[in-house]
Amino acid sequence: MRKRSAVKPPWKHSTSLVAGGIVAGLLWGCAPAAQIPPQPILAETGTQGATAAIPAVDGRLQKTFDEALSRMKAKQFHEAAKRLEAIAREGQAVPGVQLNLGIAYLQLGEHSRAEQALRQALALDGGKSITYNQLGILLRRRGQFQQAREAYQKALTLEPGYPLAHLNLGILCDLYLQNRGCALSHYRAYQRLSAVADPQVELWIEDLQRQEYDQSSTEALQ
Repeated sequence: MRKRSAVKPPWKHSTSLVAGGIVAGLLWGCAPAAQIPPQPILAETGTQGATAAIPAVDGRLQKTFDEALSRMKAKQFHEAAKRLEAIAREGQAVPGVQLNLGIAYLQLGEHSRAEQALRQALALDGGKSITYNQLGILLRRRGQFQQAREAYQKALTLEPGYPLAHLNLGILCDLYLQNRGCALSHYRAYQRLSAVADPQVELWIEDLQRQEYDQSSTEALQ
């Protein structure tokens, strides 16, 4: 398997992968029932998802939710998870709570609990691109590469202009599925959709193009 010098678990390629979950959770989270939230920001480019009504919760739980988000931003995932679990125990069926629980569990290495939370978020929100993207990250870490690909593709079906899903699918195709065509397509899409092109991703594109050229040259000589 080839190595990428900057490759870490895909969520580390951009802090907005984690921040995106926090933002979505905030906007889907705890607010008066009469309010319709702004469309949640699902990617750093400002791509937006569908609006959704938010269930009512009392002020006490709103405070707990806000504290959980602060802990998430500080990468204190254990403390964040405890607060989100407390809200869930109150019977609050809020997609953003389950999404952020899934992210927190994922960072804590609790993969089974992360999958349960993410799938619960999908059941509650009808499927959001950011949730499928996080599920893809989880499945990739568990070595379920084809299932991860399906999750990323679902994210892109819901939101074709979601840069981070393109990036993660490109990494998956490149390093784990050994599919250069798929990797190039999604790396290029990520660069095209991002406000500023990533120089590291540009190097990956050049590397894959060079490999394709070398393979074509070798085949031509045979």
